[in-house]
Amino acid sequence: MPLSTEVFVMIIFLVGVPFVYVMLRGSDMRGREFFMLAFVLLTLSNISASEEKQAKTAGEIPRSRGETVLIVEDDPVVLEMGVTMLQVLGYAVLSAHAPGEALRLAEQQDTEIHLLLTDIVMPEMNARDLADRLRKIRPGIKNLFMSGYMANIIGHEENLEQRCHFLKKPFSIRELARKTREALEGNQCNCPG
Repeated sequence: MPLSTEVFVMIIFLVGVPFVYVMLRGSDMRGREFFMLAFVLLTLSNISASEEKQAKTAGEIPRSRGETVLIVEDDPVVLEMGVTMLQVLGYAVLSAHAPGEALRLAEQQDTEIHLLLTDIVMPEMNARDLADRLRKIRPGIKNLFMSGYMANIIGHEENLEQRCHFLKKPFSIRELARKTREALEGNQCNCPG
């Protein structure tokens, strides 16, 4: 029996089709944490005409052009959500819960990895160290950093978005799509950390 639970519901329109993500996070009486993620695809008949029109006029969402993304996130809910969103956008996705796991994946995979999408604050090592070590294994890899912390908490006075490709959590699929495409097509940037 849960003592505390949080429920997050997100409706995302992708190419005019609504997707609903439901996340449930909580802890039981012994303090053990649990989470559930439900992904539901609604049919267009389930939404109003105004919502359908809004989805169509909101603009094209950038999609994959055959790239592979390595996502590194220690929060299992955020990791699963990120993987699902990237797959919906057409990306091949490799996922890791920690930097060490990400390094092992990069060493073991024969597939080209085009982009590292990583949380800035991680166990084992920070995003800068992870990006530097991955660049030695995969010299052409691009970086997209994400965080839910404010820039001054991370330790930067400058705007992170001006220094690097940065995605603020929580993010929508539209923001993820846009930032992923910008990072893949942009120049390498200074890593935070």
